[in-house]
Amino acid sequence: MDKSTIQNQLQYIIAREQYMKPLLKNEIISEEVYNEVLENLYDELEVWKYNRIQNPGVEFRKRK
Repeated sequence: MDKSTIQNQLQYIIAREQYMKPLLKNEIISEEVYNEVLENLYDELEVWKYNRIQNPGVEFRKRK
């Protein structure tokens, strides 16, 4: 699994979190919604990482 690919996924999560913080502070979204979205993002990351570990060749086939 490529280290830069994992870093890109983490940067996406951090960007989403930074985007949502002002919404939480301004009470546009509730804390429950904020926490649920972050939990879903991290869950998706874990599923993505697991799939990459199980099928590392998928990434290489897509590049060709």
